[in-house]
Amino acid sequence: MPLICGNPVPYLNGLRDGGNKPGISGPGRIERRSGKFDVADFVTRAGARSPRTFALIQSGMVKHASSQSIQTVASFLTNAPHGHYFCKPDKGRNGVGAFRLTSAADGMMMDEEPASIGAVSQRLSSADYIIQEWMAPLQHPDISRFRAGVINTMRLITFDGGDGAKPVAASLRMAISLKSIDSWSQGGVVAAIDLEHGVLKPFGIMKKGAKIVDAHPGSGIRFRDQSIPHFREALTRACQMHSQLAGPRSLGWDIGLLKDGPCFLESNAPWDVLMSAQFNPDLVPDFLAFLLPPTCETAIHVLLPGTYRNRMSLYMGLSRVLGRAMVSGRVERLTRDRVVLTIGGTRQAVQTALRLFKKTAPNFGAADVKMRPAQNKPAPGFDASGLFAGARVTESAHPE
Repeated sequence: MPLICGNPVPYLNGLRDGGNKPGISGPGRIERRSGKFDVADFVTRAGARSPRTFALIQSGMVKHASSQSIQTVASFLTNAPHGHYFCKPDKGRNGVGAFRLTSAADGMMMDEEPASIGAVSQRLSSADYIIQEWMAPLQHPDISRFRAGVINTMRLITFDGGDGAKPVAASLRMAISLKSIDSWSQGGVVAAIDLEHGVLKPFGIMKKGAKIVDAHPGSGIRFRDQSIPHFREALTRACQMHSQLAGPRSLGWDIGLLKDGPCFLESNAPWDVLMSAQFNPDLVPDFLAFLLPPTCETAIHVLLPGTYRNRMSLYMGLSRVLGRAMVSGRVERLTRDRVVLTIGGTRQAVQTALRLFKKTAPNFGAADVKMRPAQNKPAPGFDASGLFAGARVTESAHPE
């Protein structure tokens, strides 16, 4: 049950999603689309660089990026120029389903494994896919030396409260083997970047086993003070583009660092809070201050009578409700047949939390939702320690 600065990760993820849902609007702002094909188009129109897109595959048919012509996947593959391509689901996450495609005179390969046109066509027809240029050969040597042959990317988090986007955290995600991709969730390693100086911090963490390392497991290159090329340009470009978008208050940008400048691969509204916060200790406090009021406008005690046998289900249920409602909370007491918590925030947010509790409470064991006003207001965030400790308040504080 991971906690960051005392806050459950599912709560922070819900808070991220709740903060992005209302969104930002204003003159000149453009509605953001989530597909990778649309992101590449937006980046190019904004004057920044994205990978060259060859095709978008939808419902098993190929739409060429440079024209309106449509053909079958098998026909496209048969006529594709020889070379390397990168294929990924248009609305995928965490690198799931992505692969390197090689087209040569003697056949095709997916991630270095021989494959027939039929097999590749079937894979690309299993979901909406985007086919782009293979960026690894264009990568800056200071980045490729960590793991050559794979594009290692910077994840940059930007916040926009309506007055222009600002960078708040950055990390370098590196692959370990040729068959792995840079994504931390797919088994890579991530090291935080010092925003002020544009260099790597001393330590990184591996996804598998959460092992802390001070050097890349494959190349042996130490992380401390390794310079990130084109760092300032990447930050400036990302903030300029975020400031043009209507909708998301926070975004996670995936940026390739090439020989001639930054290349924007993706922008993610559901960015990975856990990964980005590993070695950026100020990220979560800044995140809470960005999305939650410093003091609660209103606070209530909530009593959830029910049957609680599955602690994990309860942990997830409470975290999701409070996060999506964008309220703060504190668990006061947990017994086998009831949960007592204090929640606070704006009046609208508290009302949203109550509606979500009534809708989802049976999913985590609650049979009813009762409430009354509270005098003591919770601190910003969600203190869930009461799920794992004994009673912390007197019976008089419990609504009945």
